[in-house]
Amino acid sequence: MKKETKNIVIFPKWKEALERVSFQLLKEKEYETALAMFNELIKHGESTHEIIFGKLLCLAELEKLEKAIKILEQLIFQENDQRHEYIHMYLTMLYQTNEYEQLINTVRQMEQINHFPKQYREHIEQLYLMSQTKKAENEQKIKSKYNKRLLEIIETNKYEEQRHLIRTLKKVRATPSEDMFELLRNERIHPVIKTDLLFWFKTVGITQSLNLEKLGLYLSVEPIKLTPITDQTIYDDVHSHLHYLENEDPTLLTLIEKTFKRFLYVWYPFPLKQAQTKYFATALKAIVDPKRTDETYTNFNPLVNKFMKRISICEALYLSVIEE
Repeated sequence: MKKETKNIVIFPKWKEALERVSFQLLKEKEYETALAMFNELIKHGESTHEIIFGKLLCLAELEKLEKAIKILEQLIFQENDQRHEYIHMYLTMLYQTNEYEQLINTVRQMEQINHFPKQYREHIEQLYLMSQTKKAENEQKIKSKYNKRLLEIIETNKYEEQRHLIRTLKKVRATPSEDMFELLRNERIHPVIKTDLLFWFKTVGITQSLNLEKLGLYLSVEPIKLTPITDQTIYDDVHSHLHYLENEDPTLLTLIEKTFKRFLYVWYPFPLKQAQTKYFATALKAIVDPKRTDETYTNFNPLVNKFMKRISICEALYLSVIEE
């Protein structure tokens, strides 16, 4: 006979006994055993505030803070009389795990904290202020350490590490030094890395005019005024010549898009004359189109051939740094 699986109903006396033993074990600091019993209670549908809080305390004492934080991330958004306790515990654990930015953002987003009981409100304010201090200290350490390391390896082929350092400096909004600005005109720096540097400089609001060298070309740029790659005029102009492929060959258009974006990342922020964009679009299609043969290559307009070589070089440079 097939048995039906049903939730087992917990007997009141057994529940009371299990709760009593669980809290006694917690009091006696037998956290592993207490946690197992709290889990058993929760498994059978007994999820009162006291039981959940007991489980969280066990996890905290056992230094399983990540598990506790995941549980609390669900509880802090539930409207109930114990919400202030869950939020307070959540913020305390974030501080203990050095998640200062998450703590700061959570406090800023939760206006109800202002209405918590005084003792909770004051402690949360203290956690918030300490987190701001710790975050600033950590960022200063990162800025100093990462700036130094980046300058040490910038002329090597450790591109992955270079990109990581630049992304981190950008994230913490580190102000670039004059040495960093000089990298833009250093011919030994990879063009992809120079693009990353420009994005960092733009993010932190660099307004001064800087000299940029890429692929033997020179340009004076003001990072603050740079537009995102896909917002450049060249992007829309070239697309206007390839629009017909949306219906004719969408797969080819997708491949062209990929090659085009690789080119733009290396070429950025150099412009392209609008009158030349149709030749560039032809070059893109010729590079990507699998039907193109070496014989047809020589039949293109000289400007198309020039762009095909440039696109090939930029794509090779892109893939030498960024894996896809």
